Amino acid sequence: MASNIISVALRTQKLSATKLFFENNLGFKIKESSYKHFVIHTKGLRVVFIESENEFNVELYVDSKTVNHTNLIDPNDIRIVVNCFGSESIH
Repeated sequence: MASNIISVALRTQKLSATKLFFENNLGFKIKESSYKHFVIHTKGLRVVFIESENEFNVELYVDSKTVNHTNLIDPNDIRIVVNCFGSESIH
């Protein structure tokens, strides 16, 4: 089975401005949010924006039965979190 990206987490220092941009400029209806995060759902993929005090950071959550490690870092320092429990969603 090939690996599938099930969620992308984007950690940003400017969460409220980013949320307003997606709502006002791009017309997204954000149904899941709190003061620390918001989520865009699109075609089976969750894009999660999380408030962070650090620099902008990207994490990919992957469903894969071919990878033996649960946490990897790609050459661009993108953190890859592998779901080793099948197709369960990651919250």
